[in-house]
Amino acid sequence: LDVDFPRTRYELTVNRNTTYISNATAIGVCGENTTGNANNNQCNTSSPFLWGQTININATASSGNEFTTWTQTEGTASTFNDTTSASTTFTMPKSDATIVANGKTSKVYMQTMLASQCVTNSPTTVYDSRDEKPYTVQRLADGKCWMTSNLNLAGGTVLSSDKSDVPSTNYYTLPVSATTNADDDSDLTDDTQFSSDSGEYVFNSGTTTNCGASNQNVLCNSYYSWLVATAGGKDANGNAVTGNGYDTAYSICPKGWKLPTSGNASDGSAFSTTGYKKGDFYKMVTSYTGGSLANGYYESAATFYNNAGPGTTPNFLLAGGYYSGSFYNGGPSGLYWSASSYSGTLAYLLTVNSGYVHLANHDNRGYGFSVRCLLSETMQGFSATDAASMSEGETRMLKDARDGQDYTVAKLADGRVWMLDNLALDITTLTVDNMKGKTNATEAELKYLKGVTTGTTSNKYATSGAIVSNANSYSVPHINSGYINTTDNTSNQWGVGSHKYGILYNYCAASAGTYCYGNGDSSAGSPSGNATSDICPSGWSMPAGGSNANSYNTLYTAYSSNDTDFRNALSAPLSGVFRSGYDYRQGTYGYFWSSTYNSAGNMYGLVVGSSTVGPQFVSDRLSGFAVRCVLQ
Repeated sequence: LDVDFPRTRYELTVNRNTTYISNATAIGVCGENTTGNANNNQCNTSSPFLWGQTININATASSGNEFTTWTQTEGTASTFNDTTSASTTFTMPKSDATIVANGKTSKVYMQTMLASQCVTNSPTTVYDSRDEKPYTVQRLADGKCWMTSNLNLAGGTVLSSDKSDVPSTNYYTLPVSATTNADDDSDLTDDTQFSSDSGEYVFNSGTTTNCGASNQNVLCNSYYSWLVATAGGKDANGNAVTGNGYDTAYSICPKGWKLPTSGNASDGSAFSTTGYKKGDFYKMVTSYTGGSLANGYYESAATFYNNAGPGTTPNFLLAGGYYSGSFYNGGPSGLYWSASSYSGTLAYLLTVNSGYVHLANHDNRGYGFSVRCLLSETMQGFSATDAASMSEGETRMLKDARDGQDYTVAKLADGRVWMLDNLALDITTLTVDNMKGKTNATEAELKYLKGVTTGTTSNKYATSGAIVSNANSYSVPHINSGYINTTDNTSNQWGVGSHKYGILYNYCAASAGTYCYGNGDSSAGSPSGNATSDICPSGWSMPAGGSNANSYNTLYTAYSSNDTDFRNALSAPLSGVFRSGYDYRQGTYGYFWSSTYNSAGNMYGLVVGSSTVGPQFVSDRLSGFAVRCVLQ
């Protein structure tokens, strides 16, 4: 008879979070003095334990998960040696007790991953939380994060905004697959699938590896008609997208990801230079072909295939297509849908084979092609955590959520992340709704921008006259700012930015209408002090000027005041200045605003020339300068 009176042993219950932890154990340590029994003659290696006895506890996480902490949920409070260690010790209290091994998933989900988790030197395995399927992603040579395996989302999946690139709950349901778990297409009974240009079709190829071609030894995964790939082919207002070069607003990609574009809606056809050069496919493809294509949007050469085809980092597979019940071009070609429409029956796609790449090809919207998704990295969503993960000189390509413009940014020698392209935000066409919450200015401040005009006549950026001397004779808010069209310039340029002039803004416009004569007030006075708001994306701002910290001068000093190193790092184009209706000094000097006040009517800025750098330059606020933004 085992009599324990007065009581010295107590029961220990070890629980675990079964979602994450596969096993949890407790083994008592004997051969030591304990508070409960100095002679240790009642010591057990299993429960019940002596109070005061040391107990070795161990937790094992299940596959895809990790241990996080030990917690005590019942009994007199006692101590763990280390609550964050899966293998540690627990001191038995003078009462029955319960402890719990806790865990969490170690999977990285596409819907919640940080931009910093997508790296350039190796693929990262991530999971789609809609179905737990794994994919590989990597930051490619264009600076963007791409899937490097084809999407394999099952037919019948219901898409909602919490996990998919759609605007609301139950927004879109994928059609049921033409067949399931088939290694070939012999059991297909409906050969009309993938035939109609207005049809919505899915074919999940299961374990098929030949895609209709004997030399294709990879999983073909799934094929989608264009209306499925784009989750219905709609714009943000719910209207069908049928115009040439116009992009759909949604896709079947995971939340935070998007279907790449072949063109740009504001520039029409993806065959136009301004159209295809703004597409996601152009930037990615040309980053593997030396910066351009022989025929603008295509070339008959093996360069892209050799650098980005099967087995490379981008790993664009030659999985072909699927329609009318059969594989098509599997092995010779890879066919990838874009979000860009060609017409009501055709859409653009990327075509890849061993001797050819075409980023603005177009085909029947009813055909089944592969889908690759692209991480939607925006300037507004870029965080200090993302910046901390970057090394000096590392670049990223980020999108301005206000108008879809892409900008190259980099961490420079001062430790901050800077834009390497001039801002090209056309504030004459954007509304307050477009900009609120996405701009470094409040909604109330943005209303001052309603009077912005273009710089096409001589009264814009005037050095004298009514705009300055009689500001209140103009309608609120007296901004009278202007811009020039974005153009390329290839002379006297430095660094890795786009070298485009962007848009030139007078200071009233650059400050989001907050730093103007009058500001709509009845008394037209000249503001003073530093500008605290501007037209940079939210989370970014114009750099400080003069000799202040975090200024152009700080960056210049970080490069040991070496003009060449500074120019190369900032990649500053010689965009000139706009005054009195004219462009001056383009190709000779570049001028850039800062947020710092100098004196009445004057602000600090930066001037860069082929043989000079002025990091504490001063100018009156009427001049039209470029705007660069830096992460706050």
